[in-house]
Amino acid sequence: MGDPLLDPERLQSLEGLEDTTGTDLIAELIRIFADATPSSLRILRDHLAKGDLPQAARTAHSLKSSCSALGATKMLGLAAATEEAARQGRAEDAQNFAAALAGVYEPTKEALEAYSEGRA
Repeated sequence: MGDPLLDPERLQSLEGLEDTTGTDLIAELIRIFADATPSSLRILRDHLAKGDLPQAARTAHSLKSSCSALGATKMLGLAAATEEAARQGRAEDAQNFAAALAGVYEPTKEALEAYSEGRA
């Protein structure tokens, strides 16, 4: 069936932080993720279309970080692959990984939102 979209252990660790801080941290992180990721994916696509692999690698790295924070494992793996391909000058591979990354964004966002709503 492929890689899971989310890492339940990471989400549970965020729940532990919520207990400590008294905030709805997961909902806030999901909101930020949902607001920022589409723009980051467009920027990544634009850098790749222009052949600006160093900037594409930086953008993919940023996406990788936000995916890691939320336990978005499938996106994390694809962002890492995009970053590595861009750093190595493999433009076509980077474009393919970035397209797959963009394709898994909506299902990931929906899975995160369902997880958050299931806790309410």
